Amino acid sequence: MPGSPCSRTDFFVFDGYLPLDTNANAKLEHPGIECPMVPELHLLILWSAMPDGEVSRNLQAIAALSDIANYPEGDYHVRVHRVFRADPGVERRIDESWYKRFYGDTYYGLYFGTSNKVDMVHVKGDGAFHVAVVEDLCPKYAYDLKRGMVLNTNMFALKNLLREESSQWYQVHSTQTRQESDADYMFLFGETGRQIFRSLRLEKQWTATQNEDLRVDDSVYILSWSRVFLAIDAMEMLGVMMQSEWYRFKLDVPEIHAELTPGMLDPNPTSSHENIHRAAFLGSSRLPLLAHLPTDSLWYKGKLEMKRVREFRVLKENSWRQHLPPCSTVGEAVTILSSQDAAVEGSLLDHVRQLQHRVDHFNHTIIVVGTSVDGPFTIWDGNHRAIALALTQPDSHMLLVYMGISPRFASPHRGSFYCP
Repeated sequence: MPGSPCSRTDFFVFDGYLPLDTNANAKLEHPGIECPMVPELHLLILWSAMPDGEVSRNLQAIAALSDIANYPEGDYHVRVHRVFRADPGVERRIDESWYKRFYGDTYYGLYFGTSNKVDMVHVKGDGAFHVAVVEDLCPKYAYDLKRGMVLNTNMFALKNLLREESSQWYQVHSTQTRQESDADYMFLFGETGRQIFRSLRLEKQWTATQNEDLRVDDSVYILSWSRVFLAIDAMEMLGVMMQSEWYRFKLDVPEIHAELTPGMLDPNPTSSHENIHRAAFLGSSRLPLLAHLPTDSLWYKGKLEMKRVREFRVLKENSWRQHLPPCSTVGEAVTILSSQDAAVEGSLLDHVRQLQHRVDHFNHTIIVVGTSVDGPFTIWDGNHRAIALALTQPDSHMLLVYMGISPRFASPHRGSFYCP
């Protein structure tokens, strides 16, 4: 994560309103001075009820303000890393109970000049919203007299600037403390900001559409999981599949094997050179699975609890059907394999048992496919890993899940691996 020189260490009291110019009350003593505060990841949200024109203007403002952090003479150090448009879909809408869960103890009522409470959903909206991942490179905190709490003044100022440019004040949300940031990231992504930045590799911008001067990644918000899944390119999914396959290959020329290994274990989906090699290797070991992937598949990634993974179905493939009922879920497979009178023998059980004792030595990543984000989902790659983890990990354990969506997965063609 990038650092920034900063000399602001003062702590002051403010009255709950911080104009942007008062947020620049200290000058840098020297460009080389490091900020004594640890950088913080925060969230900005533009709720779905905000008109498209205002969304566009606010995103441009966020991008312009982020650029200020690139100049050492500037006294503003909030940088935008990524912006996602999280879409729950046409048939799935956010309701008031969702806002109550999101805000938790800080849920508040909206009153516009009357004693009648207005639900948040009527003001903030029920559809696709924009989430900006921002980093305060040099946090500054002050005590807010109105709220009776200590707030990050950089984020407070940024939120109020955007609110003043919006027709509806409450259609802009931002985190203003480290605790609030962790809570919002956990609610939307399943992990804290630092954890998500690392596990989802948010520093990599591999696929995005352009919105003026700021990149906006299309994403889906899966209401049943309460989770944002980020759009990715199919090449990233293939790179993940290759990570679990590379151990099978031993090239005759050790020097070439050593040269290729870094790219196979830490893939860069934008490298055409790596992609050529991945396609060749996967074609020799995973061709049936690749051939059955619809060409119109849309791919996403996100973090998901083991509790949800237990609901996924095991690949409809001959070797699995020899040991489990067709289209068993991971949870059902665990029940069968862990029963005392289980008659499951052979390579399936042996492989799962080996993985059970090596859970710290492989990526906790699986690839699933479905006809829609509503499921059901079949594990395309990582069936053994999913079962081994389900046998050893609690329901709260997090996995990185790659998800492919296409109505054509349900096509009843011969040899289909998908479990409808």
